[in-house]
Amino acid sequence: MKIEFYDELIESMPSDKLLNGNMQKEKYIRERIKDGRIYKFVKFTEDENLNLKKLDMLANQQFWASCYDEFIDKREVIRPYNKIRVQYYTGRTQNELDNFFSTLNEMNDISCFTYEPSDFMWEEYANNGNGFCMEFEVVDFDKFFPVIYLRKSKVKYTKDIINLLNSKQPNFRLINKVGIIPWVLKDKKYKKENELRFLCGDIYDQADGPMGGRIAAGKKKLLGYKGIEYSFAYAGLILRKVNIGSKCVKESELQEICKKLKMPSEKVV
Repeated sequence: MKIEFYDELIESMPSDKLLNGNMQKEKYIRERIKDGRIYKFVKFTEDENLNLKKLDMLANQQFWASCYDEFIDKREVIRPYNKIRVQYYTGRTQNELDNFFSTLNEMNDISCFTYEPSDFMWEEYANNGNGFCMEFEVVDFDKFFPVIYLRKSKVKYTKDIINLLNSKQPNFRLINKVGIIPWVLKDKKYKKENELRFLCGDIYDQADGPMGGRIAAGKKKLLGYKGIEYSFAYAGLILRKVNIGSKCVKESELQEICKKLKMPSEKVV
């Protein structure tokens, strides 16, 4: 099944490059940013400790990126493939394949943004107005990936998985297709989200970091790692405005934070 944008992008890229830092990707995203901004919604709930953490992150100009195991929808990242064929042509057991895919899913933490602050997004992702929406200018598109909406179950990875596992040299085109593409596909029923995804695997970069500099299947879950805060600046974002939901229970706290940040804020009616 043809994948809009990504099929052509991957085939046109040098074989030794990943999708990060790609000018074609940046151009594609820029063309979809209607007013020069992207948006991130944050909701408040009955969990007061979590609410306070969300306020603290805004005050510190940070956002949250979750690990795969924290996804509510466990089919968020899927790679439909013929298990019998892959085992036959690669000589790998199912347990080896499961560990391989688990390791791939370990690599990135994810945070979700949108091109448009629609009523639907306020309802679904800001608890029907009990939350806020941050407006960002993007100055570095390296870690941002456009989401493509299609029928995910129709995208087959069998041939790519076989070729990747049998490759004697790193094949970055196949690494992109098998490792990154499943993160940026969603079923058409979610198209209203107009989503742009932040993907980052830097948590593994430092030997003295939370992951000890070594990746392994299921490691984040084993260590109880749920995600991490990233600064706006690190992600290539500049916060330009905070919109406060019509039913927001933390309006005064948000106004105070915005005042300290010298950041424009506006209540959504």
